[in-house]
Amino acid sequence: MKKPAAVLVIASFLALALASCAAPAAQVPNTLEPTESSAAAAPELTAAPEPTAAPAPRAASVTVSVEGIAILADDGATLAEFGYFDADAAPAIAALSEAFGAEPVVTHRDAVTHFAAADELNWGGFELIDLDTETSFPEFPNYMVRIGTADSGGVAIASTDGVHVGMTGTEVGAHSYRDWIDTGSGTEQAMFLLEQQPVEGEFYPDYEPAALAVGVTASSPDGVVERIMAPIANWGS
Repeated sequence: MKKPAAVLVIASFLALALASCAAPAAQVPNTLEPTESSAAAAPELTAAPEPTAAPAPRAASVTVSVEGIAILADDGATLAEFGYFDADAAPAIAALSEAFGAEPVVTHRDAVTHFAAADELNWGGFELIDLDTETSFPEFPNYMVRIGTADSGGVAIASTDGVHVGMTGTEVGAHSYRDWIDTGSGTEQAMFLLEQQPVEGEFYPDYEPAALAVGVTASSPDGVVERIMAPIANWGS
């Protein structure tokens, strides 16, 4: 039996509707953005550490010569040196304070015969005598040193040839170019002169070459060294 035309139209319409409701064609998935958890963490840049400066070498000893003082390290290297006729004593004072690890005790002394007014700076037996006079070589140094100890603040003190307080006069005699017994203080003392530095001048006596020196005082020729001074004027004045 032949279907009516209307039924065919309806059937065709339903077929088209069903076709349009079929599953759509597969689509290419979108590329996902990397998440914080999925992305590898970028390494943080760390600044290179600053190089550590080597500690400044410590003073191990102070030596005195006919020309000045020197501050030395353990290996004997010179850390600083100063001359008695330098225009300013302040750099030497600052360096000695650092070497001995303490500020000096300061005492002012008024002028006396043959000696100018001065400030005496004392680091436990090592004294720097800052003279209040016009510096003029060789008569008037800017400062002198007077030593009554072999050690201050753990720093050894001696002349450049190793003479130090506590040695015997017999040992010192091997280094001296002149020695004698001094009775000017009322008691006998042995005096030794080290490191002769000849100087010229018309007013010096002719009994021996005029010189600056390192002076050493002992209780007797074979007694114990009590004091070292520099520079000493050795021209009979």
